[in-house]
Amino acid sequence: CSSDLSGRGGNGGSLTVSSAAGDLNVGALDVSGGAGKGDGNGGAAGSISLNATGGSRILNGSITASGGDGAGVGQGGAAASLSLGNIRVGAPNVAITAVGGANGVAATGRGADGNLTFSGAVTGTTAGANSLEIDVAAGTVNFNGAVGATRLGQITIQNARNVTFGSTLAANKFVQNASVPVGGIFTTANQDGTTTFTGAVTLAGTGTVLDLTGYNFTFGGGVTANTGSVNGVVNGVFAVNTAGLTLGGNLTLAAGAVPGV
Repeated sequence: CSSDLSGRGGNGGSLTVSSAAGDLNVGALDVSGGAGKGDGNGGAAGSISLNATGGSRILNGSITASGGDGAGVGQGGAAASLSLGNIRVGAPNVAITAVGGANGVAATGRGADGNLTFSGAVTGTTAGANSLEIDVAAGTVNFNGAVGATRLGQITIQNARNVTFGSTLAANKFVQNASVPVGGIFTTANQDGTTTFTGAVTLAGTGTVLDLTGYNFTFGGGVTANTGSVNGVVNGVFAVNTAGLTLGGNLTLAAGAVPGV
């Protein structure tokens, strides 16, 4: 979206995509706000609604719902919060981004970051061939259903404050590079981020298959990685229930500062 005569970035539009019967195949979607000009604020992101009656929502492209950057003393626009229902990842790589726009160079901070909820299951199309990357900066990510009934490739959480997997997870690899922005600046000062895996985690790749950078990680159903290793920089808690860790390689954990992005 472009800016208006005042220099304020335009807001993103509201987008609804529906299938009355059968699968809903969705390409790349972008409802981000526009950047401000002069001393204008950035625009807020719009909304996305994906409706599939009697079929699957298939993501064949990335989704972006970020706020526009402010200019001068202008403030960054707010990102959207997204609820996507049951999702099948159809493309080799799909990214979902909902990050607040940066404030202008004469201001500090950023616009409000979005949250992301998958209210149903998330699965791949071909086992191990479809990867998912998520960035909501200081937002929250919730997977309410099972993840990877058809095993996903790599799941990457680039940034999120809190992440919850409400059921099982199956993928080749899981990577989390979670840093928490405080006052709009990525820093380690606020170490309250948590990542919770409620069900069993099964990782089928080789090499480092569980690569964690963050604050507090809890595995309620254990981790199985028969051909892989675990590596983590954890500033906080690393807890595994009695199901334990089953690894084909090494477990390497280091306590220390979590780098910003």
